[in-house]
Amino acid sequence: LLAALLLGACTAIFEPGRFLNLPLERTSLWIVIMFLYPILSVFPQEMIFRAFFHARYAPVFHTQRLMLMASAVAFGFAHVLFQNWVAVLLCTAGGFIFGMTYE
Repeated sequence: LLAALLLGACTAIFEPGRFLNLPLERTSLWIVIMFLYPILSVFPQEMIFRAFFHARYAPVFHTQRLMLMASAVAFGFAHVLFQNWVAVLLCTAGGFIFGMTYE
């Protein structure tokens, strides 16, 4: 809930023309995205990314805290392709939360 509020506020402030653009203009697509995207995309990607990262780089990061930080930064950086610093920042924070949950 906090992340959703933060994302909404950032969008309203930094991209006011895009704020609520999708739900207002393409409501059916927005509903499909809200229900299917987390189940079919986010969850599988997160499990694959986290499992790979922890298995591959565990020998490099000797403490759980370093592993968690590196995992969060890598997850955030993976979203650089969106060319949106807010997405990278929020994904880094989300990566930290997902990393704690995975551990």
